[in-house]
Amino acid sequence: MIPDSPVRAFRRADGQIALIAGTAQNWMLLGPSFPSVKPDCRGVMRRDRYNLLTPGKLWIQAVYTLDGQNIFGLASQDLQDEVVLQGCDTKGIRGRCWLNKIVGIQSSDLGNSYVPTGTAASFGDHYPSGQNDPYGAFSVSNIVYNAGYYYAFLYVRAAGRQVPGNCLLRSADVTDPTAWRAWDGAAFRYDPNGQEGSCKVVYPDPMGAVRSLQYVPAKRQWVALSSSRLRLEGDSAPVPGFYYSTSSDLLEWRALRRIMETPMSARVDSWDKIIHYPSLIDPESASRNFDTVDHDRALIFFSVHHLARGQGTLNRDIQYIPVELR
Repeated sequence: MIPDSPVRAFRRADGQIALIAGTAQNWMLLGPSFPSVKPDCRGVMRRDRYNLLTPGKLWIQAVYTLDGQNIFGLASQDLQDEVVLQGCDTKGIRGRCWLNKIVGIQSSDLGNSYVPTGTAASFGDHYPSGQNDPYGAFSVSNIVYNAGYYYAFLYVRAAGRQVPGNCLLRSADVTDPTAWRAWDGAAFRYDPNGQEGSCKVVYPDPMGAVRSLQYVPAKRQWVALSSSRLRLEGDSAPVPGFYYSTSSDLLEWRALRRIMETPMSARVDSWDKIIHYPSLIDPESASRNFDTVDHDRALIFFSVHHLARGQGTLNRDIQYIPVELR
């Protein structure tokens, strides 16, 4: 059980809270409240099962349920191993031959097990020749419902075709992975699973993927979180940490502000631990999917990766800090 994605949570039909922080072997924590959740050791989407249906490694990135029984979501599909087997030479370059997509997932048993349901976002089935960097659709934020539509941020890198960064997705049907459309600068009309065109990057963080998206009804504001290394006014150098921005319409975002400084790179920032994947959750949210912050206080969950003499290990924790919204 190695948390390698942001924490996602929803209330099941049986009253239990399911908390997911996916890896290629996806698992969940389960309990009647956030403080009481405990590991469910069965695994909700294990590789030895989903590889019978689709190639690559799947990380659960987003989940959404309308009734607590049937859950729909999105997963990151890492196809690097398959691309290498097809003959791509990494040449010792980190990230080369890495092709990635976003696929839909579905559960009909309270989230105890998921299956892939189709591609939601992709820049094609082949890693382009001449590339040295990761290529494709890599991660998504959680899904948020508002005024008849579902929204999520999509992080993309596709040199030669697409400006890297965070594009905004919208769908009227969360059950259909092919229904997502991205903002193209004028409307939600770009098909992120199409073979032409590109989406408009709207979030101001040029480096970090948006990991968390929330709506705050009392303030009529959206808030998004990313983990990044940025130099803000008054900084003498770029600072690694958690950052946030707010918006009233999801398209125009205010200047980024730092929540806290956190080590991101092993041996560069810390020899003991690095911290990633911030996720803002109001445990008392009125939403079954915790996609709204309905109180002045909430929690930021994150993953702590413990190091051994500066080297990565499989020892990781989910931790959280309380925050106040003003």
